[in-house]
Amino acid sequence: MLKGFYLKYNNTVKYFDWESIDKTGFYPTISLIQDKYISIICTIGEGSELNKQEMHLVNIYSLAEVKYQDLLDIIRKHASTKIEIPNVYIKINNDAWRESNLNLKNSSNYFETVSYENIITYEIGDNSFAVIAK
Repeated sequence: MLKGFYLKYNNTVKYFDWESIDKTGFYPTISLIQDKYISIICTIGEGSELNKQEMHLVNIYSLAEVKYQDLLDIIRKHASTKIEIPNVYIKINNDAWRESNLNLKNSSNYFETVSYENIITYEIGDNSFAVIAK
């Protein structure tokens, strides 16, 4: 496990108490967003059916970490799910249940709700980022 990161911009150096897996294919990735933020994506968990990442946003000029609202908190607050074989249902903001017939079989293989916390990844664009929960 990699523990602790130093970032340097011009003559400013700052230490961050972050962690990332020390394994080929899972090393931290660094990107520039809008020429004023650095994104550092750290993989904090991996394995069979598991890939968890954390993204840290840092102001390039002050090296101050920028806080943003956690995607999982948004999903927990606004989305409800349920599985009733063979269908999956989702409700957002207490709207009507929406049905998706995935033709699921053998109910003993499924939980009662949809899981979205095992695979958390990030996609970085020139002016934005997206959080992908699977």
